[in-house]
Amino acid sequence: MANAQIERFRELLNTELPRGKGRMSDAIKRLIPLKEDIQKAREMRFGYKQIAEMLHKAGAEATADSVRRFCKIVLKEETKKRRRAKSGAAKPDAGKAAVQTDAIQKPGGKPGFRVARDDL
Repeated sequence: MANAQIERFRELLNTELPRGKGRMSDAIKRLIPLKEDIQKAREMRFGYKQIAEMLHKAGAEATADSVRRFCKIVLKEETKKRRRAKSGAAKPDAGKAAVQTDAIQKPGGKPGFRVARDDL
């Protein structure tokens, strides 16, 4: 291979972005100059939506989703996987907390529906 071809390949390698998973969109590219500030905000436990709102107030357009993707791709944050409830598990004290609304006591002591009063 000629040196010119190698140099051209290296130039393309530095300017082109990979396709598919992990590819940076234009929204993410616009956040790169703010990398350290976004990282500091994340360390201070700001959420993606809060960071996006602050960026909007500062004049930089970014959605919470683009901030999340920026943190995942550029800052290499790992997303926490949500735990699913086991399919056979019963909810603790689920029956005790339920209120029975169809058997309201009437003033006469018999179950039924209440009648609205007009004398207020």
